[in-house]
Amino acid sequence: PDWPEGLKRWVHDAKRGITPSGTTYSSRYVCSLCADVHRTLIKGGWAGNPRPHLRLLYEAAPLAHIVEACGGRGSDGVR
Repeated sequence: PDWPEGLKRWVHDAKRGITPSGTTYSSRYVCSLCADVHRTLIKGGWAGNPRPHLRLLYEAAPLAHIVEACGGRGSDGVR
């Protein structure tokens, strides 16, 4: 993907369990944030959209709220 190098490395390492906790994560990105988050809630892993066209108010913030209510974590990329 045309993602930043740091994100590419993190996803590569996380899929192989090279994380501080030693946990292996899965990821999926099909350009449908709602479908990606649904799959992540069901199977675990990481869902995100590293591109700037993601709309914070109507897409990211509401889905992050749902994920956090389910015990996950949401981020704006900074905090």
